[in-house]
Amino acid sequence: MSEQHDSTESKPIDHLTRSLLFAFLALVIYILSPLPVLMVVKLYLPQMEGTVENGFYAPLVYCYDNLEWVEAFYDWQFELLNWI
Repeated sequence: MSEQHDSTESKPIDHLTRSLLFAFLALVIYILSPLPVLMVVKLYLPQMEGTVENGFYAPLVYCYDNLEWVEAFYDWQFELLNWI
């Protein structure tokens, strides 16, 4: 008898590709999320605003303070969100 390979069996590369795609999407969502998240936190949990900004988003705050193109991106995003 010949061995048949199950077509539902996943390959290691599939897991790696999915993991990399998930990590990339998580990074994109993290980069795009601070202003909407901070707006919601400011409305509903104003006492937590500093904690969220200086804790979870500290790397982005650092980049905003030290890199002009990051500052320009978030300033543009802020203007866009205020327009809506």
